Amino acid sequence: MTSPLILPKDDDSDGESYPSLEEIKELPRLKLQDLGGNVCIRGIQNSGKGILQVKFVNRLIWRYGYDWAEVYSNFHWWVKKPIFVINGVVKHGSPPPGARIIREGIPIPGYHYLDNEHMRKWVRKVYRKSRGLIRHIIIVIDEIDQVYSHLESMIDAEAREDLLTLFQDKKLEIFFIYTKHQGLGVNKIIRSATEISMKPYFDRRFDTLYGLVIDGFTMSKRVLVFRHASDAFPHYDRWEYIF
Repeated sequence: MTSPLILPKDDDSDGESYPSLEEIKELPRLKLQDLGGNVCIRGIQNSGKGILQVKFVNRLIWRYGYDWAEVYSNFHWWVKKPIFVINGVVKHGSPPPGARIIREGIPIPGYHYLDNEHMRKWVRKVYRKSRGLIRHIIIVIDEIDQVYSHLESMIDAEAREDLLTLFQDKKLEIFFIYTKHQGLGVNKIIRSATEISMKPYFDRRFDTLYGLVIDGFTMSKRVLVFRHASDAFPHYDRWEYIF
């Protein structure tokens, strides 16, 4: 029987082999030993990166003492997403200019939305200008190459200095979480600071998301398991609503 897992076996641009579902289930579960760290969530488009991102942040809030007021993100988090019509099509999420609003959205109280430009300024403030006074927060960046180019020629000296401070994550109890597509499309400073890398495996049959966790230093593998994965759909803007 063919598994309806979303597995990017035919588009594995970084050359890694993918374990089977049975192998993933046999891996030991990941338990965070301390707070903070640089976390990469990677995979091809529509592989479940956004779901994994939302579920992981939610787990940090419910189990590890973080709060929505400590979340800073470059995409929107909703209690209920807006409903709008554009070009005759009903959609959910942040409405573009010219859309007809059917239902106003209800943002999750407390979190901080930052566009890409302000996200760069915030990272600079947190890691360099605050001198360690800003602590215990979660920074969530979707599509990291939209904020920091993977092309070395596109990173100015000040941004490079900002990124070099990412190694202070654990000391400041900061989670720096970012998503990227397969391959090396991320700045090399960010890549070298990344402690764990997670790949999503979404089993639609059981509405379960498995996050294959690879330690960036020891290369050991563990797994995060999230039940009721589709619960994440209404709460962020990266998936179309399914009626």
